[in-house]
Amino acid sequence: MTEAIIGVICAAIGSLATWFVAKANRKDKYKLAIYSERIAKHQEAYVLSWALSKSLDQADIMDTQNKCHDWWIYNRLYLTNEAAKAFREAYQEAHFFHKEGEGGSVKGQKEENKKVLRLIGEADKAIAQGIGLEYLGGLKKKDLSRKKLR
Repeated sequence: MTEAIIGVICAAIGSLATWFVAKANRKDKYKLAIYSERIAKHQEAYVLSWALSKSLDQADIMDTQNKCHDWWIYNRLYLTNEAAKAFREAYQEAHFFHKEGEGGSVKGQKEENKKVLRLIGEADKAIAQGIGLEYLGGLKKKDLSRKKLR
């Protein structure tokens, strides 16, 4: 009879151990799937940030901002908090950018342009760091000339 009780206890322990291993495996698969999706969404945010920087002195700046806003609404939860905040600040402030020399006589416009470029650079950095990648550098005003962007 003791052997039967020991057998039942061993079977119960074995079943419990199998259940814990299966649960851990499911959790690992879930984390891997989420991480893969998070990498993809950070890459999409980076592409949109780059498109935003390319359209700063273009007529389609509002279209690009709307794309960024719509994307942010549908994908914000995949981004780290830092990346989400920086990305949103960058696209919200981008409409203040004006190409110098085209009505840029408004006092303080040059400083506002620098602010927008800084915000986009910070967004790029936060997005790259959000998935554990080393940030390689940011945009500079000279990088935004129409010749270099096409």
